[in-house]
This record gives sequence, C-alpha cells and structure tokens, in this order.
Amino acid sequence: MQRIEIDGVPVLTASGPERVTAALVFGVGHRDETFATAEVTHLVEHLVMGSLPKSHLTRNAVTDVDVTAFYATGRPEAVRAFLDGVCRALRELPTDRLESEVGVLQAEDCSTGNSTYGSLWAARYRLAGPGLVATGGPGAAYLTEEVVRAHARRWFVRGTPSSGGTASCRTT
Repeated sequence: MQRIEIDGVPVLTASGPERVTAALVFGVGHRDETFATAEVTHLVEHLVMGSLPKSHLTRNAVTDVDVTAFYATGRPEAVRAFLDGVCRALRELPTDRLESEVGVLQAEDCSTGNSTYGSLWAARYRLAGPGLVATGGPGAAYLTEEVVRAHARRWFVRGTPSSGGTASCRTT
C-alpha cells in the first residue's frame, strides 16, 4: 500500500490487476441539513449520478448521516472518467434534472430512518443534525434550485467554509 497526495487529498494505492476501485467521499450528509432542507444532500447525489453516461463500471453513490460517497470499480481509465464526470457535475450541477430526480427520491421514499439509531438521534438532537434522520422534513419537492446549488457549493469541496477550504473537485 502506498500513500500519495493529489491536490491535497490523501490517496491510498496498491498494485493489483487491471481493475481499480476509487471513491470520492465528502464529509457531508443528513447532519448538515436543516428541517427545511432535508434531503438536499441526497438530491445533489442523484443529480450528479443521473448526469453521468452509461458505462460498464460497477458504480454507485450513497448519502448517509455524515458522508456522501461516489464510487466505481473497473478499468483504470473508465474509473478515472467516472471521477472526472462526478467532479464536472459537482462544479456544474445539472439542475435541469431537478424535477425528475425529486420524483426519483419520492419513489425511493428513503427520507426517514426507522432504525434505532435514527430514534436515538432524534431524541438527542431533535430536528437538527443527525436527528433529521428520523424525519423527512417538507421533502425534496420544496427545495429550490438556488438552495440545491448553494448546498453543493458549500459542502462538495475539499474543505468546508468553516475549515477554510474552497478548492474545486479535480482529478489528475
């Protein structure tokens, strides 16, 4: 295992077959939303993934309480193209798909957590931070393009405004 840095981001590499797995993991999740903006992080994830071309990669994305990750496995050049596509979509968020992706989120109906953790977080944090896992808030249908774009600009960067980071996502 070798540790290198790309644009200040730690990258772990290891020799192996002509197949790689890579992930872009952002420290933003449900805890970073408010009751009024619940589901905005998941909506950004869907807008990005929905904008990527079809491919033979094994790929997906996930939004959780504290992270959002985009990941893929396949040929190195295809995985790199996937990462470039994710970064490009985050820079130029394809909000023309907003209405259709809101429909997808409504169909998924995964805005609320029915887990023990969700109940405990709600008891501790109420309708803020991790406590939002227990509720869907008003729903993605009430999120405006401006709110979604502002959320992506603030959180889907190398660092958050509070830590001083403002760099755009880029692969080399």
